[in-house]
Order: sequence, then C-alpha cells, then structure tokens
Amino acid sequence: LLHRTLNANFRLGQPANAMAIAAVAGADKVSDAMRVEALEMLATWSAPSRRDRVLGRWAPLESRSIGAAQTALRQTLPAILQTSAPAREKAIDVARQFGFQEIIPLLRERMTNLKLAPAARAAALGALVHLQANDATTLVRDALQNDAPELRAAARAALVAISPDEAATELAAAIASETMLERQAAVAALVHLDPAKATPILLDACRSLLAGEIHEDTRLDIIEAARAAKSSSLDALLQQYEAARPKTDELARYTDALYGGDPKRGSRLFYERADLSCVRCHAIHQQGGQVGPDLGKIGQQKRRYLLESIVAPNKAIAKGFESATLVDEFGKVHVGVVKEESDTSITIALADGKLLTFAKADLEERAPAQSPMPADLMKRLSQRDLRDLLAFLAAQNGPPPAGTPPRGHEE
Repeated sequence: LLHRTLNANFRLGQPANAMAIAAVAGADKVSDAMRVEALEMLATWSAPSRRDRVLGRWAPLESRSIGAAQTALRQTLPAILQTSAPAREKAIDVARQFGFQEIIPLLRERMTNLKLAPAARAAALGALVHLQANDATTLVRDALQNDAPELRAAARAALVAISPDEAATELAAAIASETMLERQAAVAALVHLDPAKATPILLDACRSLLAGEIHEDTRLDIIEAARAAKSSSLDALLQQYEAARPKTDELARYTDALYGGDPKRGSRLFYERADLSCVRCHAIHQQGGQVGPDLGKIGQQKRRYLLESIVAPNKAIAKGFESATLVDEFGKVHVGVVKEESDTSITIALADGKLLTFAKADLEERAPAQSPMPADLMKRLSQRDLRDLLAFLAAQNGPPPAGTPPRGHEE
C-alpha cells in the first residue's frame, strides 16, 4: 500500500507530492526498502522511467523540473540522515547528485571515520570530488595510501579528473593489484581516461592477457575495455586471444566469465529477470519453483559444471531431472521432468510446475526429451551477466544463515 501511495505521488509530480515522498524517507517505522524507494523517486524526478514503478507497465511521464525534488530533499535531509544506514547512504548519494554543497562537512567526516565501512568511506570520497571540495585532492592522495582496497580504488578513479597523468600511472599498476576489487576498478576507470593515455595501458594489459598473466577474475574486464576503446591495435590483439581458444571446447568462449562476478547482481538476475525465469523452475532453500533441482548447495560443484549447465544444458542433465515426451491416449503431447515413476504410472512436472500423472497403459508413446532449461539462454545474457550469475550460484553452499528472511521480505 505504501509503495502504491508513493508511486501515486510520484506520478502526480507536484511540489507537495515531492514533499510527501521525502517525508516518507525520513519517517519513523518505515522499512529500509521504502525509504530507499522514496529517495530513488526524488533522484529520478526530472527524468522518470517510462514504465510504472509498481506495475512495470508502459506509462510514460513527461519530464519535469528537478527543483521540487531538490527542495523536498533539502528540507528533510537532516531527518533522513538520522534513520537507517541504507537510507543515509542513498540520501547522501542523491544529495551529491543534486550538488548540495552543504553536505561537504558531513562527507568529510564520513570519509575520515574509521568506524564506517570502507565502501561507505569510498562513496564519501567520490562525492567530495564530485562536489569539488577544496581539500578533495589532499584527501584523494591520502586515500591512495589507505589500507582499505575500496578507498584506494576510489582514489584512483578520482585522480582521472584531478590529475590524468598521475591517474594513468596508478591505474596501470593497479591492474596487477592483489585484490580483485582494485584490479576491476582500475580497468573500469580507464574508460574515463583520455584515450591517448588509456590505450597504451590497455595494449600492455592485452599483451599480458595473451601471455596468461592477467588474473582470471579480471580477464573479461580487460576484454570489454579493449573492445570499447575501438583501436585497431587492440582489436588485433583480441583477435589473437580469441584464435588461441581451444577449438574442441564448446565452453571456451565463455571461460573468461568463470570468475570475478558480483553475487549480489547475480542474485537479482536469478530472482528478478523475467526473461530468464530462473526462479520459476529452480528453488534455493525452498524459495522458487520445483521443476528443476534445488540449487541451495549447487556451489559445491565446480564452476565449469555451473557454466556448462547454463550454456549447454542438454550435455549433462542432473540425475533425477531427466525429461520425457509423452503422447497420451488422445494423441496429445506432454513434455516435462519425470518426478515419479512406478511399474504402472508416471508423473511429470510441466514448465509451469503443474504435475500430470498418466497410467503407462494409456500412453501411445514415450521418448526422452531435451532439458527444460532453455538452450538459448546466452541470447539473453551478456558475458558480464553470466559472470555475475555464476558468482551467485557458486556462493550457494548450504543452508541459509540463521534468521535469513524469505526472499521478498529482506526489508
């Protein structure tokens, strides 16, 4: 009900509606999910999505002035900053986006607060640079020496705007950092560096890729950055890399996605991407469909097995989940996963989870069928999506931690 109420105010779009939305973000007894949703509405006030935020249907709104959202957030920001951590982080991010100079002292305090999580401190540093705080350069250079990888990565990204030459040196070295976070962040920051400085770094990285010297969790980042650079020299090196892949291995062109993914993004793909429908057929800890095997312990398998299950699902079907094509006495064809079978009957699960039981004596024909897992799933997944999904599945190693709420009730 609150979500729909927020959405109604968002769609009405008057200054009073913006104030009502901002008030929810700072109100007591409101879930973190709804606080963050309210702040996201303010952040996208001037350029709203063309789809309804609740129903997802096509319902475009006209562009409108950001002023109403800025005024509403400015008036309620002190109250929001006294609420939960997710709301505080989101409010600070939106305030940075709006260019609120008055949050600079708060950001400075957060950036130097050793009790805060490194990711929160790194976000504060990025916001200080965005708002052009007078001591931003000093804070960035101090952060380069910090023990936290998150802060060092944020500092290198900030250097791109402050000192491109220094940034180029730092980013080139960071591609070989000890932490995955820094390696991937360094490659991502190269996109924002002048091509004249970024291309030589990428050329060295691609040569290292060919020599097998790039960490497996950063190979895809290097490949994507090199492609985006649109350089003939880089394209030539990438062609050499692709040509060296084993010709007899059908998984070879996907192996750069085996490591380096983000499990949180992978979780959203699994549970929320309607075009993938993972959760429709598979359950994790009893949350999801029952057509395919429960994946609560799938992370105990090797990553190549997980990869093969996604890109070549018919190669090795999990035992107990073989599919069958049945033709009943009326000539109607039914395809599903065999759930139960006796000498006289067989029960199959259809793709929508419905169970059908047939007497074997009434069947006109029975034949093996392909896996219900879509064979063309990679048409809907980018390599980065695949990497994130693999990371999520690899993290499923047993029962959920005690007290974990059912999926959909995280707030």
